[in-house]
Amino acid sequence: MSKRTLESLKSHREAYVTVGELAEYWVVSRKQIYKHIEAGTLPAIRLGPRLLRIR
Repeated sequence: MSKRTLESLKSHREAYVTVGELAEYWVVSRKQIYKHIEAGTLPAIRLGPRLLRIR
């Protein structure tokens, strides 16, 4: 995982962010992000068996 910090998700050039990027931006664990996705409070798309992207 890269150590880059996102200044703002709105300025992020990609329409979708990874679980790791969002966890770093929110300063929470990746596990917390996965819990939000599973609960349906965070919209995400699955691009493969292990690949998730969050809009």
